[in-house]
Order: sequence, then C-alpha cells, then structure tokens
Amino acid sequence: MLRFLFFIGVFCSLYGSPCYAQERPLSSQELYHLILDHTRFNPEKAVYYANELLDLSTARNQKDSMALAYLYLGKAGRIQGDFDTAIAQIDAGIKLAQEENLATTILAELFLAKANNLADNNQIESAIPIMFEGLSYAKASKNLVTQVALNHGLGYIYFAAQNFKKSKEVILDNLKIIEEESLTDKKSFEVYYKGLIMLANNYSSENKKDSAIYYLNKGLKAILTTDDIFTTSGYYNMLGEIYLHEKNYEKAYENLIEAKKYGDQLGNHFIVADNQLNLARYYFETSAYAKSIEELSNILHYHQKNDLEDFISPEVYKLLAENYQQTNAIEKANTYLKLYVLKYQNAVAGSIAVNSIVQDIELADLQVEKEKKEGFVYYLIGLVLVLGIGLIILLFLLRQRKTKNEDKFQAVLQKLNQLKKVETPEALSSSSVKTQASTEVSEEITTQILSGLKKLNEQLYFLQQECNSYNVAKKIKTNTSYLSKVINTHFDKNFNNYINDLRIDHALVRLEGDKTFRLFSIQSIAEELGYKSADSFTKYFKSRTGLNPSFYIKQLNARS
Repeated sequence: MLRFLFFIGVFCSLYGSPCYAQERPLSSQELYHLILDHTRFNPEKAVYYANELLDLSTARNQKDSMALAYLYLGKAGRIQGDFDTAIAQIDAGIKLAQEENLATTILAELFLAKANNLADNNQIESAIPIMFEGLSYAKASKNLVTQVALNHGLGYIYFAAQNFKKSKEVILDNLKIIEEESLTDKKSFEVYYKGLIMLANNYSSENKKDSAIYYLNKGLKAILTTDDIFTTSGYYNMLGEIYLHEKNYEKAYENLIEAKKYGDQLGNHFIVADNQLNLARYYFETSAYAKSIEELSNILHYHQKNDLEDFISPEVYKLLAENYQQTNAIEKANTYLKLYVLKYQNAVAGSIAVNSIVQDIELADLQVEKEKKEGFVYYLIGLVLVLGIGLIILLFLLRQRKTKNEDKFQAVLQKLNQLKKVETPEALSSSSVKTQASTEVSEEITTQILSGLKKLNEQLYFLQQECNSYNVAKKIKTNTSYLSKVINTHFDKNFNNYINDLRIDHALVRLEGDKTFRLFSIQSIAEELGYKSADSFTKYFKSRTGLNPSFYIKQLNARS
C-alpha cells in the first residue's frame, strides 16, 4: 500500500488539483485498477479515470468496459453525494448491458449501485425492488463474490427501512459466507468491514451499545489497513456518537474529530452534515452552546443554499431549539421547535408513525423549564396544544392527501375519455392550440412546420430518446428558431413541454388500455416513452397529472 501511495505521489499531490498526466497512454486494465484504488479514497480521481475508460472503451467499441465505466461513475458519484448524476450514469450502464446482453455479473453490480444510491437519497421504496432484481442477476451469474456484494446491499436496504432484525440476519449470514468460503479478494474484504459497521448500526439503533462498540472496534482494525476514507469516516463518527450517548465525552470528541478529518478530505456533504450534527450534540452536552449553534447553522446554510432542505434531519431543528432554550432565546427556541414538529409531518409518507413525535416527550419537560425561567404560565399548555394539533393536522393532511389523489385520478380518467377520442397523437396535447399565426414566421412556413409535426407525431417520433428540437427541425426541414416560435404560438408552450405532454398523455392512454405495460418497471416504462431515467419520467408525469406514476398504475389495477 505504501509503495502504491508513493507511486501516485510521484505524479501529483494526492489531494491536489487534477493532475493525472502519464508518460504513456493507459490500457483499459490499468485504468480499471486505478478506478478501483480511488473510488472510496479519492472519488474525484476515480471519476477522472472512469471517464478516461469510457472514452477509450467507446473508441474501441468495448461494451463490457463501457458498462464498468458507467458502474464506477455511479459508485464514485455516491461517495461524492451526487446521487442524481450517479443514478443517470448507472442507468446508462444498465441500458447498455441489457441491450448488448452483457454478463449478468455486470448487471447485478449495476443494480446494486443504483439501489444504494436510491437508499442514500431517501428513496427506500424504489431501492428495494431494484436490489431484488440485482440479486436475481447475481444468482444467475453464480458468482459468489457478486452475490456477497448484493447480499450486503440488501442488508443495507433493510436497515434503511428500519427492519433491524432482518438486516442483522442478512449481514450475519453474509459474513459467515465470507469466512467459510475464505473470500480474500478486495471486494469481499470491503463487504466484510462494511458488514461489521452495518451490524454496529443495527445494534446501536436497538440501543445495544456494547454490541455496537464491539463490532465497530473489530471493523476498525480491518478498515485501517485500507484507504477507504468513506467508510473510515463512518466508523469514527459512529463511535463518537455512541460514546456521546454513554457520556464519555473525551472519547466522543476524539472520534468525532477523527471522523471530521476524513469527512473533510472526502467532501461528501451528507457525511459532513452527519458529523456536524454529532459534534453539535457534543458541544450542547458540554455546555458549549455557541459552538453547537454554529455547527447546526452550518448544516442549515449548506442545505438551504443548495436546495437540499428535504435532507435536513429533524434533529437539527430540535437541537437548535434546545440550545436557544439554554441561552434564554425563547422566541428562537419556539421557532425551531415548530419546525421540528413540521419536519415530522412532512416526513411521514403513507402511514402514520405516531410514536415518531410522541417519543420525544422530553421536549415537554424542556418547555416546563422554560416556563419556570421566563415566567410563561401557559407555555407548557401551548406546547402540548402544538403537539396535539400537529398530530391532528398530520392525520388530516394524510387523509386529505389521499382524497386529493383520488380526485386527481378521477380527473385523469375524464381526461382519458377525451384523449381516446382524438384521431392522431398530435391532438394529445393540443387542447389549447391557438389559431393565430406568429408575427415572426410566415404563414407558409407555419403550415409546413405544423404539417411536419403532425406526421412525426403520427409516427410516434416523440417516443424516441433522440427527439430534440434540433432533430425535429431537421426532419421537417426548418430551423430550431422557427420551430420553437410556431410551437409557442400554436400550442402555448415551449418545445420541451410540448414533447413531454405528448409522452405523458401517450403513457396515460397506453397504461389504461395495456395491462401488460403496467407490469413494467417504472424505469422500463420511462425508456419506452423516450426518457433516459425513471426520475425524469416521474417528474413530468407528476407535473402533468399531479400523481406519481406508481399511484396511477395501482389505481388502474384496482379498477380491473
């Protein structure tokens, strides 16, 4: 390992600006090993080498290497915390692997990487079926190393879904396979030490701190022989959190600062935020309220600046309320307490976890102390009312959301009756067509463009992924400027919205009439409609109908 680090150091600084020039072009195999070496250590370099591999493989038409490049672009993106880009790269790899009928081992790895990204991005429900699909490919490949990697991913999914018992069963069985089969390759060793921290996470979540510390110390001995900054940071952060729970503040601070060192090197803001929250807890419990507030404010500032407010933990608001209570800033404490309650309301999806709010009864005790300090006789009563009203509102909002979704579904059914009466796909999104000609485009050219659009739509060209303004303009022998102006004038929308409306309306009709199509995965449906990712399809479907496609399909199946 030291010889390897020295070799890399000869060419450029380990954490400096990209400086990866070589004396000679690297082979695909050399690039692949460089990617493996850097993915969890320096993901920026891993991305660089993965793009190099992708370019080289594309030039040589090496499909397997191209798929591997997409895989590791997705893995490195996850380490960096850039989930959207990572998932887009993985989807490209999955599409390539399926179209070219590549090895099931590669497909299994791609599905694992996608599930992990989705889980990290709080999309647990979407991650679970993808993980199982990956497992089916792993079993078909009969590759034990790949199956072990997928089993670990499944354990992670169960943990993220808070099914701790099932997660432990999967992880313990997986570690047993690694030990009994003597799997000593790098990938299996990585699964081994990641499995130990996953066990620790499960035991910690069950408040079995001694067991958690045992597995953390065992795993730490293993991981410190590697260059996996991503997981090492997690080990130290979790040890710090547990020691904090045990009131061992010296060890807590020592481990949290070590975690911060690794997290800052990596630059993944999700890891950094988790570490900052634990440091804020440490400062709060050691009465350093100003430092605690500073750490928490940094979390809020980063997430708000980067439009990531959905990822802010409710604990951030709760701890801010407690800090401001201790410093007698009652108004600020109340503000963050209300945000804490609202965060729980917004986080609930599908089922009501009443205990998720009630379990923090210590907040009521906190308000009693505030009342005594500040002389607010009715403060505690107000808090109880806030919590009680919050629960009532939560129940009401969930019921209201269900009713609204059902109303939206009925509205979509009425729209379907209109859509099925139209004679051509052109009419699918022409309900607001304007009759006047654009003052900037002649009547002759306008007629030519509208006629060309009609022919393309009759051919369902809008379902092709290459359907963009340039290609459409080229096919109907005009330019993109004229095309955009005519669409804007006659359909009251821009080109992208015009195409997306055609696709979604087509999806509504086909899903309603084709039961087999409903059995497709959301990703497969998206690709059938010309989208590169399920996320894009879901976004436009919801924008067009107000519903998620999965809800629409579920309601259609219920009617059958």
